Amino acid sequence: MKLYFTLLCCLLTSWLAGQGCNLQIDLPSELVLCEPGRTTLTANLSGGVPDELSWSPLTGLLSPNSATTAADITTDISYTVEARLVLDHELITNGDFELGDSGFSSDYDYGTGGGAGLLSSEGQYAIATNARDTHRQFARCRDRSGSGNIMVVNASGDPSNVWCQTVTIQPNTSYQFSAWVTSVVSENPAQLQFAVNGNLLGSPYNATPNTCSWQNFTAEWYSDTASIAEICISNTNFTPVGNDFALDDISLREICIVSASIDVRVARLVADFSIPNEICSSAPTLILNDLLPATSTPDGTWLVDGIPFNEIVPAALAVGSHTIT
Repeated sequence: MKLYFTLLCCLLTSWLAGQGCNLQIDLPSELVLCEPGRTTLTANLSGGVPDELSWSPLTGLLSPNSATTAADITTDISYTVEARLVLDHELITNGDFELGDSGFSSDYDYGTGGGAGLLSSEGQYAIATNARDTHRQFARCRDRSGSGNIMVVNASGDPSNVWCQTVTIQPNTSYQFSAWVTSVVSENPAQLQFAVNGNLLGSPYNATPNTCSWQNFTAEWYSDTASIAEICISNTNFTPVGNDFALDDISLREICIVSASIDVRVARLVADFSIPNEICSSAPTLILNDLLPATSTPDGTWLVDGIPFNEIVPAALAVGSHTIT
């Protein structure tokens, strides 16, 4: 026999609203299946294209990192889909050093010059388009585009901060910190440590000995109750020989995180009913739900000759055969 039932279609959408965070997920809060088997889950996204998307738990999912995934359902289960988007708004000022020696602080001195060039002395830095312009033994390293400024550093043998900047942030918000690093001499590469408000951000980053080979450091940071973030980069390689590097494109951007959940239920449908083979046109109105036993699954929909009805009025029907489902 046929049974038609209605799925609950209340939309559950949740998001962490931040500056410019328009990403949203629409997902039915509940899906009812007649029996165990394969179904399709679809998270409808709006307000942006996420950098990452994931469903959890992974149980039964065929494509857990796609907005639409098939799911093999054996029993009742709840799924949550999370989307993450790094926003375009940049919080770091002059992170690409195109404004020169401004917008940041340093325990190092700006290059004072000497026999090898502007960065002849350890514990100094300079802003330049080519690292060789600051020291005659440095490689000819340029920024990743080939034409912009970089911060070139002749490291010292102490834990002083090479670069620091303080920015205003939102409490209880996730952020992505990123910086690009390259060695400008191959000997004894730098070991950089990143920190926010004095707390270390990730593990120390070991620069490679390959000169002019830009490598990216990226880490996520959660602001908790903080509204100010002091970001600092220090060098924890305390051997001054070699140990020279360049920085570029230092960045801090908010991560927009949204999520939604769906409960998938497997219904054991009971819909047996009995009806007289013949009904006289003069018979009283017949309430269709009265035909179901008490053990029947609720919330079904009746069709009389393909048209939704909750009752039969015999006098309103033409004489002949009619189908009830």
